[in-house]
Amino acid sequence: INLVTDIFPGLALAQEPAEDGVLERRPRRPDQPIVSDEDLPVMLRESAIMTGGTLAAYVYGLLRYGSGPRASTLALSTLIGGQMAHALACRSEEVGIHELQRLAPNRPLDLALGGTLAVQALSTLLPPLQRLLGTTRLGLLDLGVSAVASTVPALVNDRLKTTARDGEPPAEKEAGQ
Repeated sequence: INLVTDIFPGLALAQEPAEDGVLERRPRRPDQPIVSDEDLPVMLRESAIMTGGTLAAYVYGLLRYGSGPRASTLALSTLIGGQMAHALACRSEEVGIHELQRLAPNRPLDLALGGTLAVQALSTLLPPLQRLLGTTRLGLLDLGVSAVASTVPALVNDRLKTTARDGEPPAEKEAGQ
């Protein structure tokens, strides 16, 4: 599952068209690391918020169904949905999810996300995959819980991203930081 949910969207993000104005930004210093010291807290915050959404869906499943395949399937579905929403948010460091129409289309990403969600759906619908992965079919309420628990963290992270962007001094914005 992890191979599908991470690799294909990651490869598709590598095909992301350049944003408008990218050539007007100051280049990154050659001695600057790819992952800076400022990136680490952001990555930790984003992963903690996504983990919180997944755990919330899992706890809901535990409370409603007890320990077993339904609670685990809720957690898995939420995690995969959260990763797909996060992939959309990763399209740009400058543009939020609610502004994605400002970006050029990324057909490979659309296909990767659609394919990933299809594989995830098949893993809960086809009995051979259910047996292999220990998943089960989810009802509409469960799917709604999973959708909310995977979408809300992406929206929170996106809001924090755009708030940080809007709160930066103009000199840092121009430098592309």
